[in-house]
Amino acid sequence: MIGGANEEGPHRHELITLVGAIKGIPARILVDCGATNNFIDEDFLLNSGLISKVKETPNFVKLPNGQRQLSSTCLPAAHTHINTYKDKLTYHSTPLESYDAILGKEWLTDLNPAVDWQANIIRFMRCGKHHTLQTPFEELSIEPSARHLVLSFTELE
Repeated sequence: MIGGANEEGPHRHELITLVGAIKGIPARILVDCGATNNFIDEDFLLNSGLISKVKETPNFVKLPNGQRQLSSTCLPAAHTHINTYKDKLTYHSTPLESYDAILGKEWLTDLNPAVDWQANIIRFMRCGKHHTLQTPFEELSIEPSARHLVLSFTELE
């Protein structure tokens, strides 16, 4: 069955996709161990009104199709909130097709989580607290008009 549940589990062949917020803006976030760093979509940055920082030294990002894309801006120390997990993460900007952000190997190495690949569940301990993140069962669509309606507590501080 393509894109749906089967007898082996509801997410067995889907990517690990999370719903969270970056600086209070709802975001679809892909967890990708093949991505070296954390990335944020350039259009997401522009449309959300988030202010990025120009890198002193731009760098190239190698995309899955083998192409190289210049990344000249980043979003430093961005409050990121997914379920019970809250952190300040730096994202490098680049065009992303289907996601607002990617949490890559940098993030995975820092947290060193236990990953249940069949159920798409990530478990880890951070600041003395256990966290469980997982791909939601419902469709992962976020209405663009709703992006500006959500403010996390960290943004209000």
